Amino acid sequence: MEQTIALLESIAQADGCLRAHLERGDLASAGTLAGELPPAIQTVAERLARRASLPSLPESIPADASGLGGWLDQLEHWLWHALWYAENLRIEQPASLKPRCALDRQFLSWIEEIRVLPQEKLFSRIQKHFLAQSPEDQQALEVYFKTFTFWGSLDREAGDFTIWQNKAESFYAHWRDYLWLYQRLEDYRSRQLLFGIVNNWYRQDYLTLSLAVENAWPDYFDPDLMPCDENEVLVDLGAYNGDTVLEYMKVYGRYKKIYCYEITPATFRLLRQVTQKFPQIECRMKGAGKERGQMFISANPASTSANVLTGQGNIPVEVVSIDEDIAEPITFIKMDIEGAEQSALLGCSRHIQREHPKLAISVYHNNEDIWKIPRMIDEICPGYRFWLRYHGGNRYPTEISLLAVYGQTI
Repeated sequence: MEQTIALLESIAQADGCLRAHLERGDLASAGTLAGELPPAIQTVAERLARRASLPSLPESIPADASGLGGWLDQLEHWLWHALWYAENLRIEQPASLKPRCALDRQFLSWIEEIRVLPQEKLFSRIQKHFLAQSPEDQQALEVYFKTFTFWGSLDREAGDFTIWQNKAESFYAHWRDYLWLYQRLEDYRSRQLLFGIVNNWYRQDYLTLSLAVENAWPDYFDPDLMPCDENEVLVDLGAYNGDTVLEYMKVYGRYKKIYCYEITPATFRLLRQVTQKFPQIECRMKGAGKERGQMFISANPASTSANVLTGQGNIPVEVVSIDEDIAEPITFIKMDIEGAEQSALLGCSRHIQREHPKLAISVYHNNEDIWKIPRMIDEICPGYRFWLRYHGGNRYPTEISLLAVYGQTI
């Protein structure tokens, strides 16, 4: 990958020279230099093809050198994406993490351990750590996973340890994604949280997770990372009973427009009651997804906040893509929609590409969102920077928020 990055940097340098030739009106030199680039571009494209979704390659170099300006625009768009993906692929290798502190060394040690173990051995270790817990802790987790079934089932009497098998599969298949995410996180608070999460899943470690709890700011909001003002257009997906709107008012207090989406009728009525005292808040009883359609509510007996959408049922819900449902530019998108975040994210892709809104997304409703959603954002619009924040307990990690802000650095 280092060779690929070096090749991309040489293409970028040639691109700069081409621009300089064109600005001087030296079309002959520009045409000659452009003619030397296609082999290098094709080599990079072939090396990255299996791991990255790059834009289309620049079209053939125009016969008339005066048309090179448009060709260069295409090249620079492709080059930016190629450099971004190549750097991402580079940091998936353990050797790319240069430890700066004890936490880096601990995380790297964990990566080195799980990447060489077969999946069955990973499961055996996870199960062993679970069975070493007190009977009370084991029972508490079993009850919890029977109530909230996002991650897999657990029934000791029946010999069902599916949840730990799912964790082992995630570590085995995606250790590179965990390493990538660790290196892409912008602060050590986020990195400590990620280590606390995976260490809880792997070793039933409660202490490391407890050290990462966020006490200064509520879910989804951090004025240092995500400042908001009177021009804010906030889209609240999973608005529930208006609790997120109230938290936003406490932290920021200023906005231009807020759109609230909630699927459960009774909860929607509470949402409207809570928000009606504020101006420019529009409540929509709709679900958010990749595209328009209809789904049905599957109720969770423990809490309506955990209701999910499924393909069949008795209570229909209109599902929309935010790209189609909101026309005006968006500055902030919050999602907490019980496992539908990936689909909803795809339905926001045009807004994300055009307007680069701040993103605050729950990433704990399955076994892959914590790394998959940052990957998806990176695919949709390279250039976002990532943080993790935590408001859950220490027995099992929930209430994990990914904060993403657009900026031209990795």
